[in-house]
Amino acid sequence: MIFLSKYICNWYQLIFYIWFFLGYYLGNQTIKTYINPYYISILLVIFYAIYDIYLIFIRGYQFEYSLQFLKIVTHLLPFVILIYLKEIKIKYAMKTLIVTTVFYLLFLGYIQKSIYQVYFVDPVPQTWNELKEICSKKNNYIPICILDMYLR
Repeated sequence: MIFLSKYICNWYQLIFYIWFFLGYYLGNQTIKTYINPYYISILLVIFYAIYDIYLIFIRGYQFEYSLQFLKIVTHLLPFVILIYLKEIKIKYAMKTLIVTTVFYLLFLGYIQKSIYQVYFVDPVPQTWNELKEICSKKNNYIPICILDMYLR
C-alpha cells in the first residue's frame, strides 16, 4: 500500500506511466490498446491547475519555487508526451478514466478518507522541509515519500 496515493492525480500519473513504459516503450500491445491515458492526462492538467489556483489565490499558499516547478512538470508531462507521440485517441480513454477513478474512490474508502478531507483538510506541503516532515509520518499516502525513505 505504500505506493498508492491519496491524490487522484498520482493515480492518473501511475496509469499513464504504466501505459508509456509497458505499452508504448516496451511494445506490449495489450496494454497499449486497452489502457488509454488520453482523458486521464487532460484531467490531470485541469485538476492540477484548478487545485493550485485554489491553494495559491484563495488559501494564500506560497510554494517554494523548486517544489512548484516539480509539481508543474509532473502534472503536465503526460499530456505533453501524448501530444509529442501523436497518441491522441479516444478509444478506451473513458473506460480507463472510469476504472481508475473507481479504484481510487475504493482506495479512499479503504484508508477511511474522503475527497474533501484529502484536498481541503489534510496539510499540503509548501516547502521541501514540510514535505519531509509529512513523509516522516506513517500512512501519509504520498508516493514521493518513498524517495525520502531510501535517501535516509
